[in-house]
Amino acid sequence: MPFARSMPKELYLDIETSPNMAFLWSLRVPGKFVNSDMIVRDWFVISWAASWIDEKEVHTGVVSPRDAKRWDDRKILRPLWSLIDDADIVIGHNSDRFDLKKLNTRFLLHDYGVPRKYRTIDTLKVSRKYFAFESNRLEFINSRIGNLPKYEMELADWIRICLEGDQKTLDKMVRYNKGDVIEGKKAYLRMKDWVVPFPRRPRDGYKMTQPAFE
Repeated sequence: MPFARSMPKELYLDIETSPNMAFLWSLRVPGKFVNSDMIVRDWFVISWAASWIDEKEVHTGVVSPRDAKRWDDRKILRPLWSLIDDADIVIGHNSDRFDLKKLNTRFLLHDYGVPRKYRTIDTLKVSRKYFAFESNRLEFINSRIGNLPKYEMELADWIRICLEGDQKTLDKMVRYNKGDVIEGKKAYLRMKDWVVPFPRRPRDGYKMTQPAFE
């Protein structure tokens, strides 16, 4: 029997986090950094959205109003940890620098352990390396390649969530988060042929016998 490999499981994800809460005596900060002793509460993950590249379903998680006011994301992150643990490749926009490092921090604090090893593809890095868009923001790229703009969020929305646990605003956050994943997947699929380790599309009449992922 010929040796056959399965194609990698590709997961696109995006998270939304709160700001930090800190006490300040003045807007002028010596040294341009707030002293860490001034932090009253560290940031937490408000919501997440993730979808397998070959599926339409978007999985989501969002804190409850009670947990939002407590800045507690423990309950919503376990399902996302399991999705990442099951993935061969994790994809996102600015995900190497932001989403994955943020998630690793929360996984460490919650003592979830380390997900199984996976490769990452950051479409922000892909855009900077292979293209010359005037802006590499996902919204800008989507506007140029024909995708829909994402829902808008304002600072007041984050305040209502973190201080009041407002349910309507939490629902709005999930729609915003889910939209990022839906449109981010479309952008990734348009860029995919430029991304290593994936080869170019097979020429007409040529059948690809080896999967792209090693």
